Amino acid sequence: MDDFDVKMEGEEALIKVLQAIEKKMATTVVRKGTRVGAKVFQKQIQSNILSMLSGSRHVAFKGGKTKAGATKAAVKGRLMDTMRRALKVRKVKTKQPKGVYKMKTEFDAGAKDLVYIAKGRGGADPNFMGPVMGNRSYIPSAIEYGHKIVGWGGRVSKKRAAPIPFYRKAFDTEAHTAKDKTIITMWNELDKIATSLGPGV
Repeated sequence: MDDFDVKMEGEEALIKVLQAIEKKMATTVVRKGTRVGAKVFQKQIQSNILSMLSGSRHVAFKGGKTKAGATKAAVKGRLMDTMRRALKVRKVKTKQPKGVYKMKTEFDAGAKDLVYIAKGRGGADPNFMGPVMGNRSYIPSAIEYGHKIVGWGGRVSKKRAAPIPFYRKAFDTEAHTAKDKTIITMWNELDKIATSLGPGV
C-alpha cells in the first residue's frame, strides 16, 4: 500500500518546548503523540473496511482454504475480518532526517489470506487471458486500486472491479482529527513531565 503523510507544521510553540527538553524525553513525547494520531487512521480504515466493502459484490476473493460449501458472503466476511485484524500501527524503522519521527498504519505482512494465488492454467489454453497459475496478488491493494475480474477457471472478464479506496479515504477524512489528537497528546505528556519535575519547570 502507498504511504500517506500528515505533516506537523505550524506548531512552533510545541516544537520549541520539545527542542528545549532532554532528547530522550522529547522522543517519548513525540512517539506517544504520533501513535495516537496513527491510531485515528487505523480505526477509520477498519471502519471503512466494513462500510465500504460490505456492499461490494466483487470483494469475494478466496485466500487460503475455505470450508466446503462456504458462501461468497462468508468468504468476504472472513476476508474483511482478517483485514481489520491485520491492520497495525508501527514505527517507521528506516532512518529519518533530523527532527522527523514517523509512525505508519499498515497491514501485517505475515497475515494469512491477504494474498490471492491465481488458479489459472498458466497460458496453455490460447483463449486464456488471466494471470499465470501461481501468480500472487495482494488483496488489499487490489481492492484499493481496482482489479481484473478473474473467474474460478482462470478466464478474465472484460469488466473490471472498480477501486474501493477504503485506505486513502481514511487519510482524506481524518487528517485534521489525527493532527489535533497528536498535538493534544504531546502537550499532555509535556504537562506530565513538568509536574514530575516540580515547580519552576
